[in-house]
Amino acid sequence: MSMKNYITSHQSKLLRYKSHADFLNKCLTEGIVPNGFKLQWEPQIDMDLETREKCAKVKKDASLRLITLTEKAITSKIIELQSNNVDIHNENSNHLQRSLYERKQNKLQKARMLNFDIRDINNSLDDFIVKNVAGDGNCFYRCIALDIYGSVEKHACIRDKIVHHMHNNTNLYSVYIDEDINIHITNQSHKDGRMSSWATEAEIYAAATVYSAVVQIYNVTNGVTQILNFEPVTKSTKIKRYFFLKMEHGHFDSLRVKSKQKVSHDRIEDTSQFDWFDMEQLPEKPHVKTVSHDEMVRIPKPSEVEHACFKDKKKVINKDNPHKDTDRDLVTKDQFSTIINLSSRDLTFNEKEILSKGLKFIPTTNKYDITKLQSDLCEWERRMRLKEYFHDKQNDQEKDNIKPWMKKKSRFTPTPWR
Repeated sequence: MSMKNYITSHQSKLLRYKSHADFLNKCLTEGIVPNGFKLQWEPQIDMDLETREKCAKVKKDASLRLITLTEKAITSKIIELQSNNVDIHNENSNHLQRSLYERKQNKLQKARMLNFDIRDINNSLDDFIVKNVAGDGNCFYRCIALDIYGSVEKHACIRDKIVHHMHNNTNLYSVYIDEDINIHITNQSHKDGRMSSWATEAEIYAAATVYSAVVQIYNVTNGVTQILNFEPVTKSTKIKRYFFLKMEHGHFDSLRVKSKQKVSHDRIEDTSQFDWFDMEQLPEKPHVKTVSHDEMVRIPKPSEVEHACFKDKKKVINKDNPHKDTDRDLVTKDQFSTIINLSSRDLTFNEKEILSKGLKFIPTTNKYDITKLQSDLCEWERRMRLKEYFHDKQNDQEKDNIKPWMKKKSRFTPTPWR
C-alpha cells in the first residue's frame, strides 16, 4: 500500500469517527434512541400500565447507556488517530465531509421521528419544520419520496409502487373510493398533475401499508388544525417509520421534527448504584472491609442497604403475604381503611389511592386539547347548518327509504347568512 493511500484511509476513518461521535452526542443531548440502539425485548406476560411504563424506562435508559459507552469508545479512537497527525483539512476530504454531514442529518431526523410520541394530545405544527414541495398534483408522493429517498424527484417511483400495490389489493381499498376502483387506479397512474391523479384517502392508507408506516397529517382548515393518523390496513404490520405531512387547501407539504434541546441524559458512572426498576440513583453503600473466609463475616446484600430518605417512613406489611414487598409500601394503613375489597383480586397501590378519595372524586385534567375542541365545534356547527338547510326538503317517508350504505359521503356545508 502506498503512503498516499495509507493517509487517505486514516483520513476517512477520522472523518467517519468524528461524524458518528457527533451524531451520538446529539442523540444523548436530545434524549433520543436511534433504531440500532433500541432494545427489542418485549414482555410476554400481562402486566399493569405502571409496570409496563417502568420496563419502557429501563429499556430507554439502557439504550442511552450503550450510546454513552459507544461514544466514549469512538472518542478514544479519534484521539488515537489525531495523535498520528492525520490531516483532514484539505480538498480531498471536503467531499466526504459533506456526504457524511448529509447522512448524519438524515439519521438524526429518522431518530427524531421514531422517538416522536404521535399519541401526545399536545402535538402541534410548532413541533415541526415545514419543507415545502411543488404543488403540481404530485405533492403527496413528493413528500413520501423526500422521506424515503431524501429527494422529491423520486416521486414517480413512489407513485408507481403505491399504484401497483393497490392494483393487486383492490379489495382492501375499494371501501375508501366512491367510484369504480379500476378507473380510480388508472387515473392515479398519471403523473401530469390532472385532478383525478391527486392522492386521496385510499392512497394515504396504501402508502402506510407499503412502507409499514404511520402517516400523521396535520390538516389545516380555516385556521383550525386537525391531526389525522393513517395506519396500515393490514393490522399485523409492524410499524417501522413515520411520515409527517401538513395539508392545507388540498396541498401537502413535508414536516420535519424539530430538534428538542432538553436536559442531557444523566450519564451515571459505572461505579454508581442505580435502581433500574424505580429509575433512581441509590445512596452509596457503606464501606465493607474485605475479609477472609475464615473470619466468617457476612457482607450485607444490596437489598439490605436502606435508602436514606425512607428512614422515618412507616412500612405497610401485606397480611396475605408478609414476605412480599408491595409497590409504594410507605403509606400508612389508615389511609386505606375505608376500602373493602370483596373480590379475590389484589388491588394495586394506584387503585387503592383512587378509591380512598371517595365516591365524589372526579378526575380532571389541567390541559385541554384546543385543536380537538375547535375541530369538534366546527363539526357541530356543520351539523346544525345541515339540519336547518334540509329540514323542509325531505319528508319522513323518503328518509325511511334511504339505507345507511346508500348514503354518499359529503363535506358540503351550507354558507352562513344565506
